Amino acid sequence: MGRSPVVGDLALDWDTFRYAGAPDRQLVLWSAEPGRPEADRLAELASASQSVTASGSSRGSMQP
Repeated sequence: MGRSPVVGDLALDWDTFRYAGAPDRQLVLWSAEPGRPEADRLAELASASQSVTASGSSRGSMQP
């Protein structure tokens, strides 16, 4: 679970994929089940993250 300053608490599913050619690298995908409140919040967060502040930081960052 994480907390976003934009949409609040998010309980998301995640999957990790490692690259065979570069074991120190990985891709982490976060998702929410369609129709659940988390899916709506995740969509809102994705929309908000497209608005980048003048400092270059995203408004939609997650906090553990």
